Amino acid sequence: MNEKVIRSGKTSNILEIHNSDSIVNAYYDMSAPIQLTFSYCSGLQDQDFYNVVSVSPNKDYFYASRIDSHFHKFNARPLHQHSFFELLIVLKGNIIQKSYLVMAKIIWIFFLLSRITKI
Repeated sequence: MNEKVIRSGKTSNILEIHNSDSIVNAYYDMSAPIQLTFSYCSGLQDQDFYNVVSVSPNKDYFYASRIDSHFHKFNARPLHQHSFFELLIVLKGNIIQKSYLVMAKIIWIFFLLSRITKI
């Protein structure tokens, strides 16, 4: 078997994304029982890099990219749900949660409540 286990430039073959174009109904389904993902970002300038290594019993992959429009587009993706729990551990640096996510959830709950009360 000549296939490399970790291939550069390969996107996730562990996650199946349903309704990826939806702004309220994107759903991520994981085909492996567990997946460990290690990521490193050297900064947010064009000359910086973003590297990801994911390991699971099914498949492993490595992805490396410069910080460019694709990276920013990925980070600007809409809300999503998934069939698994995420545990995030930050070893160095910090994570900033987008404040509009909370507002979007509040607006969506308000929309659902308004639909229920009209029945």
